[in-house]
Amino acid sequence: MRRLLATAGFARTLWVLALLLCALVVARTEFRADFSAFLPRTPSPEQQILVEQLQEGAGARVLLLGLEGAPSPTLAALGRHLAATLRTEPLLRQVQNGESAGYAADQALLFSARYLLSPQVLPERFSAAGLRQALQESLAELGSSTGLLSKELLARDPTGEMLTLLDHLLPSGGPRLRHGHWFNAQGKRALLLVETRAAGAQMDAQQQAIARVHAAFAQAQQAVAAQYPGAQEARLLVSGPGVFAVTARDTIRDEATRLSLISALIIIGLLYAIYRSLTALALGLLPVLSGALAGVAAVSLGFGVVHGMTLGFGTTLIGEAVDYAIYLFVQRGQAGRDEDFMQRFWPTIRLGVLTSTCGFAALLLSGFNGLAQLGLFSLAGLLAAALVTRWVLPGLLPQGFAVRDVTPLGLRLQGAVRVLRHGRYPLLALTIAAAVLLGLRHQALWNHELGALSPVPLSTQQLDAELRADLAAPDVRHLIVVQAPDVQTALQRCEALQPALDRLVLQGQLAGYVAPCRYLPSLATQRLRQQALPDASTLRQNLDQALKGLPIRADFLTPFLDEVETARTGALLTPSDVQAASFSSALNATLTQTTTHVSALIQLRAPVSGPQAHTIDAQRLRDALGARLDEHTVLLDLKAASEGLYQQYLRQALLLSGLGLLGIVALLAWQLRSARRVVAVFLPLLAAVLLVSAGLHLAGVRLNLLHLVGLLLIVAVGSNYALFFDSGNGSATPQTLASLLFANLTTVAGFGLLAFSQVPVLQAFGLTVGPGAVAALLFAAMLSRDAPAATAP
Repeated sequence: MRRLLATAGFARTLWVLALLLCALVVARTEFRADFSAFLPRTPSPEQQILVEQLQEGAGARVLLLGLEGAPSPTLAALGRHLAATLRTEPLLRQVQNGESAGYAADQALLFSARYLLSPQVLPERFSAAGLRQALQESLAELGSSTGLLSKELLARDPTGEMLTLLDHLLPSGGPRLRHGHWFNAQGKRALLLVETRAAGAQMDAQQQAIARVHAAFAQAQQAVAAQYPGAQEARLLVSGPGVFAVTARDTIRDEATRLSLISALIIIGLLYAIYRSLTALALGLLPVLSGALAGVAAVSLGFGVVHGMTLGFGTTLIGEAVDYAIYLFVQRGQAGRDEDFMQRFWPTIRLGVLTSTCGFAALLLSGFNGLAQLGLFSLAGLLAAALVTRWVLPGLLPQGFAVRDVTPLGLRLQGAVRVLRHGRYPLLALTIAAAVLLGLRHQALWNHELGALSPVPLSTQQLDAELRADLAAPDVRHLIVVQAPDVQTALQRCEALQPALDRLVLQGQLAGYVAPCRYLPSLATQRLRQQALPDASTLRQNLDQALKGLPIRADFLTPFLDEVETARTGALLTPSDVQAASFSSALNATLTQTTTHVSALIQLRAPVSGPQAHTIDAQRLRDALGARLDEHTVLLDLKAASEGLYQQYLRQALLLSGLGLLGIVALLAWQLRSARRVVAVFLPLLAAVLLVSAGLHLAGVRLNLLHLVGLLLIVAVGSNYALFFDSGNGSATPQTLASLLFANLTTVAGFGLLAFSQVPVLQAFGLTVGPGAVAALLFAAMLSRDAPAATAP
């Protein structure tokens, strides 16, 4: 087989067939960019709920809009025109701005079903004493300045169920109504609440919805400019989870594209100066492209889906495959023939590939989808890239191909290496000091907050908090998720939580909450309320007693008697009965159904003032709910739960990376058969990792997942450097040193430029790989066994 592979034509044919098979697999691959990459392979029910809410939850669909920078009448006119336009937009499910238009149907529905929906409908409410108290309260309201109760309404609803119901459904502390539109408390900002049809994880659809909002605002400015000259000065503010997701994606993409283009130009210029051939320049990319294709295909076959994180990090980790072509092109001139190169230098490159794959293969043991996929991608990608370099690339080189003579540069590098070797003992001292420092400060070394990876500016996050407070919108961070086999069971379990939640509102621990059972009680609760209504004769008797001494005639309340009897014997409300109402979107958002279960979502609002302002004490909430929290009812702090999952993910990544390092040591011991050589190869890698980590820590940087991936790449590329310095057979010749320098420069140009990015995730990677790659090469030279000979080959 080896002799057959050595045949260039057969190797190329096999490679092309393999590429075609991989391409077919990739073409059928499902790529997924969501939080499920951070899920364990067998997630707990709470973790499944977490991902479901982050991707599909109602909070992820909400856009918060604010209009400011113009007089309030102008802002109100803009808001009305904007809302009217957005209500015709198919990408949006609901638009609210406080306008009364369209609410007539809601009021009719609520009024006709008030005895089924009002929480005050109890038997004692319709006793003689209860009716008398309710009538006295209604008479007092009728004479007040609020004007909420009219004589007509008193005749039909003397117990005030409609007002109670409105107070029950409308959040307290919400936006003010001015000029027929919502405004914040200061009256300087008009407010709108928009819900998208697309889930929060569908970022393209979210981006389209946001673009439609901006376009509709521009249309509104033009439409009202003639009547309101200040309309052109108004500003549109948009926030919400969808805005965060789209901003993060676009920021990372734009920054990565810009820096990648710059680094690509640098690398191409460098390699062309060495290769002096565009064909060779293009061929040098084949190992990386083949490895990436093989990695995607392997993950697709192994997992059925490829996460975006796997594709991004995996392609980065196999970036060392660029070095393979450099080693081949530069050092083959020293060997004279491809066969001599493969005999003299390929074993060293092969061992470097094996050390890298050994380190990455440990990730396959992870219980997390993302880490396991990353391990498989890197393993398959590096092996494929190495095989292409070994068996395919030599046969594709142009006839008579030779790189520029790098001997003069290599001779100067030999002298530099001799000087560097004098610094080995200070390096060892610094490495020990770095290890001690990291050991003493290990608790403060890693950043366990998922927000550290977010490129969303703090000002954008503050704007979201302001708009959310202005609109009294629920805190998307805290949820109670109730799961049940059917709608009615979910509503009943939701109702069981209401007394405890109401007490927390009274105590100031919550500003309020949004629950589906507030919009639509369960059939069991509706039936109990029907049963609380007395029959016609009993109600008339109780009413006659209650009216004694009050300035109301009994016949004035005949409509009340008739409507109670109708409610007592009428049909109960179901979800389909309220779909025409504007609040149906809120009901649908908090009562979701899948093929396996129904989820009732209770969204909690933090207080806006007082000692608990803008915070919810999760532990006190758990204590208050007590035994009501079980496997079916979960209190979910989205921020704490996602960060907890990320911390678990990071801990396992650190553990498996450590196992990978142990695997590398074992592999080196098996191959090199010398403890001294193992130390000489492994020590530069360890020193680079420790000193880069310590340097970042001393600079005030707390490490995160991107730093860890960068450290893995340092080990991968550094192992090649150390092995070449350790290996015999003239590996420290001028050509070898020059190839190591060129490989190092491409790594620094490709990844080091990311250190200048304003995006935290990209900057973290660049700050790690750039200095780390340089340190790995320098340390490998410092700690090499023998000084290179100062003669040309």
